[in-house]
Amino acid sequence: MSLSGRTSIISTTTTAIPTTTAGSTTKADTTTTEISTAVVTDAAGPTEIPVPFDSISLTPLNMTADCAEFLTYVLSDPNFQGCIPLSGLLRDSLGFFDIMSKGAFATTALMDRVCNVDLNACTAVMETYGGQLRKESFCKDDFNKGNPVVVNVFTALVAYRPLYSAGCLKAKDGDYCFVDAVTNTSSPEDLFIYSLPLGTRLPGGARPTCSECLAETMKIFGASAGNTTQPVSQTYIPASEQLNMACGPGFANTSVITVDSAASSRSPRDHVAGVAVAATAAAAALLFL
Repeated sequence: MSLSGRTSIISTTTTAIPTTTAGSTTKADTTTTEISTAVVTDAAGPTEIPVPFDSISLTPLNMTADCAEFLTYVLSDPNFQGCIPLSGLLRDSLGFFDIMSKGAFATTALMDRVCNVDLNACTAVMETYGGQLRKESFCKDDFNKGNPVVVNVFTALVAYRPLYSAGCLKAKDGDYCFVDAVTNTSSPEDLFIYSLPLGTRLPGGARPTCSECLAETMKIFGASAGNTTQPVSQTYIPASEQLNMACGPGFANTSVITVDSAASSRSPRDHVAGVAVAATAAAAALLFL
């Protein structure tokens, strides 16, 4: 699958792809696999891009063999890595933290690439793999038992779109609001707000800067908060109420309209645009069946 030709994977750590024969599946090696840094190229030239979950080990010792194999396949898939999902970097990438520690220039350069993908195509990839993950033959048991790696990968998949939209939001001066939050040493709590889509509540004592960036970011999260399949549905209301106490009544909307599925929160046009892409990812996942 091509993501509109905007990014292409040159080299990644790859794993054996299972093959399916007449009613049986030959399983790939599920020994410990480390996901290394991908090298992505675009008009600006080769640039190192941090990879989600770059420090984890996927092994049957900490999850079922089928689940370890499935996650290895997903995290090594160029379609997944090519989307450079902020939802998978923000909490679970040591390489991403290293880039943020280098300051505004390095973080902005990375965000230019995070935001330079086909959003609809990448959303379809993430939603398809998110649905596959909770199947009986993949990671359902591990997910239901609360395996932290499995839950975090699932969260990264389903929270891709709201975190993309928030991460790519720009202030009036043209800077990314996210980069401003990362580099605001006078208010490090500004970065906390971006964890809401990952199911992390805003700490009770947190007082992010009451800026236009924060208000617009909360609007983005509020638009997803009514979707009960999104982790932000559990964190948005408490955060908006807390911000209204600190920033003034009405700063953030405290009411959302609840819906039952991610599909209902997307427009028919977006859904049609993602069908072909989803079919490609689904076909890849069917190799495991």
